[in-house]
Amino acid sequence: MSPYHKSKNHVESKKGNKFQPMMCTIKYSNSGHEKMFPVLMNINTKVVVLEEVGMVVTPNGKGQTSGLKWATGYFGKFTR
Repeated sequence: MSPYHKSKNHVESKKGNKFQPMMCTIKYSNSGHEKMFPVLMNINTKVVVLEEVGMVVTPNGKGQTSGLKWATGYFGKFTR
């Protein structure tokens, strides 16, 4: 993910949350196909929701990987 190069301003929601427009590229490991789509990052929480694929990326959170290594952040499924 990276900030969208043409965005100069932040987007503000009706609730007052500010978002940074970004572009996200997902590469499917089985097929090798890549898909690119726009996303919004919440500036306060640094959370990016990838609605098209039902996933979220956030620097918040901590835990252990399947290899028992400590990690911060989260990339995985979300539910509403």
